[in-house]
Amino acid sequence: EVATWALALAGAASPVRMKVLNALDPATAAALRSSLDNLGPFRLSDTEAAQAEITEHFRRLYDRGIIGLPDPRGREEMLV
Repeated sequence: EVATWALALAGAASPVRMKVLNALDPATAAALRSSLDNLGPFRLSDTEAAQAEITEHFRRLYDRGIIGLPDPRGREEMLV
């Protein structure tokens, strides 16, 4: 959901934001950028909750074998 991603990315470092936005199709990236631009004030706890929600979603996708995770030996890039 765009609102959840906007909150999560609002609290993220600029390189992380750019990595996510560049990975999206242009229309989705534009919608997310617009949402970020119009976010207004937010609580840090809301940002942390959004990040936790997205993290949990990725964990479920990993558990179902839909996505992989970066190599723990550092052979793949990982966002932190």
